[in-house]
Amino acid sequence: MRARFRQIVVDGYDTTQGADALLETLNQADYVVLASPRVWLPLVRHPEGREEMADIYRRLLSERGAFRIVRVWRVEPQIGPVSFRDNPFARAGLPTPRAWDMAAPGAVTLSLGPVDEGFEVYDHPLVMLLARDPSRSWP
Repeated sequence: MRARFRQIVVDGYDTTQGADALLETLNQADYVVLASPRVWLPLVRHPEGREEMADIYRRLLSERGAFRIVRVWRVEPQIGPVSFRDNPFARAGLPTPRAWDMAAPGAVTLSLGPVDEGFEVYDHPLVMLLARDPSRSWP
């Protein structure tokens, strides 16, 4: 089996055509990689004028559709066994996926509030792998 790569272009995220293009891509995908929260976090938190696209990301990240978050790669600041946690799912009002907790880097975690966007988007991006669950449909 050959894998096909298709990049989701976020242009038009505030239009019905952009939402339709994202749904079309998701309907054809078996796996989705979200390479950072740069698009979905502000979109879900402040959906004004982009409700359709925000709803797609909410369903995708809440695992209420055909996809499950199967792996999370994340880096958190750490001193010894203590890591300083920032949970973007909680900030977006989304349930925290099981894969998030499984990727916890430290033995002890402290939540000190949101990290700077540059840390989670550019320096140490949160990367997620989502896989289609064949027993569920999308959307």
